[in-house]
Amino acid sequence: MTAPVHVENTFAFEVAAPIAKAFPLFGGWGERVWAGEEWSPEFLWPSPPADAEGEVFTVGEGADQSIWVNTRFDEAAGRVQYVYVLPGVQAVCIDLALSESAASSTSVQVTYRRTALGPTSNEHVLGLGERDREQGPTWAAAIDAHLNR
Repeated sequence: MTAPVHVENTFAFEVAAPIAKAFPLFGGWGERVWAGEEWSPEFLWPSPPADAEGEVFTVGEGADQSIWVNTRFDEAAGRVQYVYVLPGVQAVCIDLALSESAASSTSVQVTYRRTALGPTSNEHVLGLGERDREQGPTWAAAIDAHLNR
C-alpha cells in the first residue's frame, strides 16, 4: 500500500515596507487586502474578525472547505503560523518568519509543510508542493500593488 506523502517547500521575498506595516498583512483577516477575491475567510473566532493567535476561520465551501487555526501571531518575534485541514485531503502547516532587512523593507520567508491524508491525495499534495515553491514573486507583487495604492 502506498503511504501518504509529505512535502515541505520554502520561498522568500521582500516587502517594501517596515515590519510594523508588513506584519499585519499576514494575518488571516489582514491578508484580504492583498490576496484577491479567492481569499475570503469566514471567521468563527474572534467575533468581530481580528487577527490574533488562536483565530479560527474557514476558507472555501462544501467539499473544498478547509478549517484554519492561527497557532502563532507574534509581531515582536516576526512569526506567524497557521495549521489548516482540508478533510480527507491534506493537513498543512504554514510558517512565516519576518525580519526587518532595512529601515523600509521586510524580508519574508514562508514554509509550507503539506501532508496527504491518504494515498489518493498524494498527486494533489505533490502538485501543490511544486506550486508553493514558486509563490514568492506572486505574493510580493500582490503585496506591493496593495502598498502602492
